[in-house]
Amino acid sequence: MKTRSLILVGLLSFAFFVVALFPASLVWRMAGGALSGLPVTVEQVGGTVWSGFLQTRVQAPVPGPLLIHWDLKGLRLLMGELALNLRLEGAQYRLEGNGFWGLWGKGVADVNGDVQAALLEQ
Repeated sequence: MKTRSLILVGLLSFAFFVVALFPASLVWRMAGGALSGLPVTVEQVGGTVWSGFLQTRVQAPVPGPLLIHWDLKGLRLLMGELALNLRLEGAQYRLEGNGFWGLWGKGVADVNGDVQAALLEQ
């Protein structure tokens, strides 16, 4: 291989890994706390843009800690669709599902969860 080809492969590999391993906490800092005005306080952001989590504290309607996990499906981006698996975990509930938004529509699928009965009585 020529030197130019090796340099190009190296630069493309570097760019791929920068995107693949980009920390979600840096994106959160660049967004400047985009949840302002909502009854949610973000305490910690971790993982990557593709698979990460938010640890938050909710003031209403169900006060307490909330852990949000996401997994973006990268191959679906190549088909023009943003798809992710989202999991919400609070002290009294757990919810998991898949969402998608793209050229052929948007929607939610495979939603599953648990709620404690005490939460429903409020």
